Amino acid sequence: MTASSRNAPQPPTRVAIYCRVSTLNQVKEHEEQMDSCDVQESRLRAAISLREGQEGAHELVGVHRDEGASGKSLERPALKRLLDSVKRGEIDLVMVTRVDRVTRTLLDFYKFHEVLQDDDVELYSLQEQFDTTTAMGRAMLNLILIFAQMYRESASENTRAANHRRAKDGLWVGGRTPMGYVRDGETKKLRVVEKEAELVRLVFNRALELSSALRTAKWLNGQGHRHRNGKKFSHDAVLRILKNRLYRGVIVYDGAVYEGQHDAIVDSEAFARAESMLDANNHRQYRAPEDREHDYLLTGLVCDSTGAAMIAKPGRSQTGKLYPYYESSGLRKQIDHKCEVKRLRAEHLEDAVVSVIRELATDSAAIAEGVEEANRLSRSRADPLRAEARGLRVELASVKDGAERLLDTIVEAGIESSTTARRRLREAEARQAEIEARLMSLRSELAELDGQEVDVETVQSMLIGFDGAWDRLTVAERREVLELLVDRIVVKKDEIILDLYDGSGAKVLREPEKANPRSRLGGKNRGFVSDLVWLRRRDSNSRPGG
Repeated sequence: MTASSRNAPQPPTRVAIYCRVSTLNQVKEHEEQMDSCDVQESRLRAAISLREGQEGAHELVGVHRDEGASGKSLERPALKRLLDSVKRGEIDLVMVTRVDRVTRTLLDFYKFHEVLQDDDVELYSLQEQFDTTTAMGRAMLNLILIFAQMYRESASENTRAANHRRAKDGLWVGGRTPMGYVRDGETKKLRVVEKEAELVRLVFNRALELSSALRTAKWLNGQGHRHRNGKKFSHDAVLRILKNRLYRGVIVYDGAVYEGQHDAIVDSEAFARAESMLDANNHRQYRAPEDREHDYLLTGLVCDSTGAAMIAKPGRSQTGKLYPYYESSGLRKQIDHKCEVKRLRAEHLEDAVVSVIRELATDSAAIAEGVEEANRLSRSRADPLRAEARGLRVELASVKDGAERLLDTIVEAGIESSTTARRRLREAEARQAEIEARLMSLRSELAELDGQEVDVETVQSMLIGFDGAWDRLTVAERREVLELLVDRIVVKKDEIILDLYDGSGAKVLREPEKANPRSRLGGKNRGFVSDLVWLRRRDSNSRPGG
């Protein structure tokens, strides 16, 4: 910073004042009294002049008066205009005669101050000597915010207690009422909306027939049925209906179940059957791998063209024989999932992935090239961070030295009470804290990048002898090898793309469709051609070594 820039005049502090009286009667009564808006404004203007003499230039940029406005909420025209100016960055300091001119509730004051704090605007109150530009003012603010926090927690506890009482009495505890019910304004009880209730019963009946939430959603949409909000039914929307115990006449709150005062829409027997159906579906979908006939080595690595995971899903032929498939998980939750390949025979996909690794294992030059490229990219991300850290360490030393010299000067001159001196010290301390926080973040980022560096010998040792060792590995060991080498596998219509951790990739082309008219699986049994296309960082199609 040059001497001329240090001596340049600082821009004035932009000040807005806010005044309020409660009712129109008070406006008239207080015209000649100490609490009228005119008197409040006059006192605040005088305070601005006093601050200007002590702390440099101040500019009054706005006078906001709410005459005849209650302090019970923040919904006041002048206060809204003030907050809009704050959000537009037009104000540096807001001044009031008393805190209760802004609001009479701690919670609203907390919200008001949050808005100011978000835009670095300070607050000053004449009566409470409340000034967030000073250490004492900030301490006062902390006390108020502590009480505001206590108030919120107490209100939250009271709300939970009231909801618990309502639930025990069998009443709806609040929130959006589910389809089939509306809350009666007089009795506060849930009342059945018969037209919607008929649709809820239809959802249960059809789900029990189809044994699937997804197929039920498709059927409902196909029949032209729509949810209360006018949208089509989704897998999740059907599940929410089937799992909502409110429909069988009970209230559930905080894990406890109470008999409700509302009429049930679904009888207990139908609800229990729906629960059993969903439990059975979950058991089939999430059964342990050892319960399956196939090992599904690529679970967690393979996804469809939209990025949705492809999960183990055996298919059964008309003769009853099971075939292992990877199926897009998007099909289970989305009505119209837009993936290019819905399902794929597991053995074909796994054989293709293993063949890529077998070929990679035979080319040491390709391995070294891929490892160097991966490490180069890692270093290219780390170098700017290291340069930034070096610059910050130099600045930190300068800031610390400057703060110490400033403190010595203040003590020697006996100006410890100077507002300007205290402000400069606060600025130095704040900058020091910012630098130290950023340096800590940089150290964490650099440590993570250093951990991503790949060692050529380590990769080669993993691949040497791969061809002969693969068949002797256990299922767990095969999964571990694949997870170490393969980052992601993307299944597309006519190709499979592999991203490998060594910095390279591979494209495996699929064979033409081999439809089997006797199979209800739809003829999706396609294999792979034996040749590969190697992708160097996805920017060329040269084979390893050539």
